[in-house]
This record gives sequence, structure tokens and C-alpha cells, in this order.
Amino acid sequence: MAGVGGAFHLAHSTTSTMSFTSSTITGASASTSGGFAYIGGTTAAVTFTTCTLTNIAASSGDGGIINSAASTSTSVIVESTSTITTFSASRNGGGFYLNSPSNTLIIRTTSTLMTASA
Repeated sequence: MAGVGGAFHLAHSTTSTMSFTSSTITGASASTSGGFAYIGGTTAAVTFTTCTLTNIAASSGDGGIINSAASTSTSVIVESTSTITTFSASRNGGGFYLNSPSNTLIIRTTSTLMTASA
């Protein structure tokens, strides 16, 4: 289990882009924030297209799936027939914690989000 960002920790880079297509992501976790990804000090775009994400957690922090810190400009796009189930954070944002007014979450078409807790 990672401290922050169970699979990815993006920090101090100019621009980062992560795109996942037809992917299955299961069991990512962080002991603090960002069960799947922690984004801090960067501009980032994260896109999930026709993906399945399940059992993703931030055990003692924010953003069960993604935590985007206050100093970032992050876009998270969930599109096509993506399914995201069983995700949690112990504090804020069971699924996504986007801690800046310049952050965006877009869910398109028939994507499904289920079983969140914070």
C-alpha cells in the first residue's frame, strides 16, 4: 500500500496526461490520499474510457480514487461505458477529491458510479 497515490503519484511536473481505455483496475489503495492517483503541483488530465475500476480506497485521507491537491489544475473524464464501484475515502471525496476551483470532473454517456463512502 502506497502512502499517497496507490498506483500513481504525479508531482512537480509541468503537464501530465493519463488515458486508460478498456482497462480493469482493481484493488488500488493508499494509506492516506488518492487510492488510485494523487496529483499535486502539476496540470493533469485523466481519462477513463470503457474502463472498470473496483475496490479502490484511501484509508485515512481524501479522494478514494483520485486526490487532486489545491495547487493543481486537473480534469478527470469518465466516459463511454465505464463502471466504477466500491470506492472510499476516510475523509473527503469517496470517489474524487478535486480541491481547487480550476479542477473539473466530467461523466459522459452511460458511465456508472456505485457504492461510494467518505
